[in-house]
Amino acid sequence: VPTLYVTHDQEEAMSLSDVVVVMRQGTIVQVGPPHQIYTRPDNLYVAQFMGYANRLPATLVGRDGAGWQCRLSDGTLLTGVTTTDDAGWQAGMPVTLTFKPEEAVSAPLPITNHIEGQAQLAEYLGRGFEALTRVGNAAILVQCDHAPAPGETITFGVRPERLLIFPDVTVAASGISSQPEAVALAGR
Repeated sequence: VPTLYVTHDQEEAMSLSDVVVVMRQGTIVQVGPPHQIYTRPDNLYVAQFMGYANRLPATLVGRDGAGWQCRLSDGTLLTGVTTTDDAGWQAGMPVTLTFKPEEAVSAPLPITNHIEGQAQLAEYLGRGFEALTRVGNAAILVQCDHAPAPGETITFGVRPERLLIFPDVTVAASGISSQPEAVALAGR
């Protein structure tokens, strides 16, 4: 029996649904199976809703295999992927890099995409520590195996396939601060 279930709880939507519909202000912004919505959001709004809380401003440098290379303001080069149509993308374009806090790890470091920041504070979460880390003007959450002292330099990384790239938009323009509506469609 097809069932329509409305929730703001992402885990509930993911576990109960065959198809998830994410809405913003009454407009559908993405439809797909739970895994696709979770790992391949179509835009920064859906990414934020699905837990991609870390955002870094960057500049597009160019193609790097299946992904794109981007430069942070300090010159750090990172490789990520896009989940959107990137046909019009070109070098020099401002972009936003986004990733989930649990994908920003300090140990073991991935082979590429190393980023340095200064720890601001750390919280113990049971499985380890999560440090609020300053990278340029951005505040990033990083998983750590120890509690870094305030001001301590942390080197962390994000695997290229988990570093998502979106065209640059401001929080206000993207509506990220408003609570999205998630409609979970369960049933076959």
